[in-house]
Amino acid sequence: MPRTLTEVDKVFPGTGARWNGRAQLSAWRRSPNALGAYSYWPAGYLHRYAGYEGRRQGNIHIAGEHTSYDFQGFMNGGATEGERAAREVIGDLT
Repeated sequence: MPRTLTEVDKVFPGTGARWNGRAQLSAWRRSPNALGAYSYWPAGYLHRYAGYEGRRQGNIHIAGEHTSYDFQGFMNGGATEGERAAREVIGDLT
């Protein structure tokens, strides 16, 4: 068993026994560590609130993938929204 896998096995027992040396299946919905955390707009939410999540609240600039209208739930949403919030802060400072 590779050293990295031995270390992972200390935290997640049984990982080494399941490793086939070639591939890994990642089933988010079955992970006990995910705890059901996933960002999405439930029914009725889009037309009421979508686009508002990233609006600044006074001095507080809100960012994250969950605030992205186009890429909600994805890394590029977090990146673009982080840039947007940073530009807002810079704009306040200049």
